[in-house]
Amino acid sequence: GDNLTPLNLILIQSGSRVQGYGSLKENNTEMPVTAIGSVSGNAISLEVSLIKDGSSNKIDKMHKLELVESNGSNESNGALSGTYETYLTDKLAGRGKAIATKS
Repeated sequence: GDNLTPLNLILIQSGSRVQGYGSLKENNTEMPVTAIGSVSGNAISLEVSLIKDGSSNKIDKMHKLELVESNGSNESNGALSGTYETYLTDKLAGRGKAIATKS
């Protein structure tokens, strides 16, 4: 089935820039992340990075999300959908669909 990886972000928008922080749940482990990106019209680009805990064995992992607001209809409730790419030390390691909702 679909493996959903919950990502919770608090984002602050300033003009076309957006940044924030949150948590990513992988294999039942919640990990802190930071997010930075930009907004253009109804699209948002985000780079979500794991916060390193100082230990040298942490993998350098980053998720790039490209999201577009779903047809601005009222029932979409600010939902966004698009794609994500996962990078491990700057190498593409996976990609898939991404869905986001504004709380």
